[in-house]
Parts: sequence; C-alpha cells; structure tokens
Amino acid sequence: MSGTMADEAGLAARLAFLSRPEVYPEPQSAITVLETRLSWVFLGDDRVYKLKKPVRDADVDFTTVEARRRNCECEVRLNRRLAEDVYFEPLALHHRPGAGLSFQPGGAVVDWLVPMRRLPETAILDARLLAGSVTDADIDRLARRLVRFYGEQAEPVPLAPGQYRQRFEQALAASSEGLR
Repeated sequence: MSGTMADEAGLAARLAFLSRPEVYPEPQSAITVLETRLSWVFLGDDRVYKLKKPVRDADVDFTTVEARRRNCECEVRLNRRLAEDVYFEPLALHHRPGAGLSFQPGGAVVDWLVPMRRLPETAILDARLLAGSVTDADIDRLARRLVRFYGEQAEPVPLAPGQYRQRFEQALAASSEGLR
C-alpha cells in the first residue's frame, strides 16, 4: 500500500473511531460530526473535540502529527485568553498495534485533538441574535471586554501602506486559488 493510501486508511480509521460516543475520556451518548475547511468537529453531550485536517495551503501546514500538535496547543493558548473555562489541554490519540486507537497513553501518537466544553446552543451568539435575545447590556458588556482585551495586547508592528496592500493581494490570490 502506498504512503498516501496508508495515510488515507489511517485517517478514515481515526474518523470512524472518533464518531463513536463511547471512546472518549468522558463518554458521550451521541456524536455529531461537522466538517470545516481545516477541521472535523465532534460534538458530544457536554464536550466538543476538534481534529485538524492533515492539509497544507497558503495559510497552514497540518501535514504532520507534530504540526497538528503545535497548532492545537496554540489554539488552546490563544482562545483561553477570552474563554478560559471552555478550552482544555490538547488530547493525544494513540495507536497500539493489535489494540487499535485509544486516548489511553501507550503506543504511537497518531493525532491530536482540541477538547472543549460544549456550550448550550441557545448561548451561541448567532442563535441569540436570531432569537432576538441579545440586549444592549450584552453588547456593552462584550464591547467593554474586547476593548480591555485588545488594549492589553502588544502594540501592532507598523506596516507601510505598500506592505499592507502586498499582503492583502497575496491573501486574495491564495483565497482565489483555494476556491478554484
């Protein structure tokens, strides 16, 4: 079997494994799988697990297990700044010959996931907006938090207008290429 076919078979096995609710450290009663451009998201009862796709494009390179581990760690570190109680430490997925996939330590680490606390659907901003339950006080509270957060960040690196335009054009070209 070629390396690519073996990789695809391994990925298919990981996706099938992660679709089973009983395999997680906190077993779930059901798992719903969503797919984004860069990840698969496994929604359980009270947990969410995000698996990065082994892809490479102009913005990311997740083609190695190590790159996916680093990205998971970075995602948790960055997102905890505004959602500390939502993001948990990255979780290694192991493979043991003869025993298969497991979250239990032992065997080779074959991938990494970002575990999160699942928020109630009614608490998600787009659902609240559709329901008309966002108040002026909610918006003010969010705005104050974001102003405080961004005010605490390092000063941005100055960027000349020509440099900005060049980066913008590169991003547009990469997006156009991805859409083709």
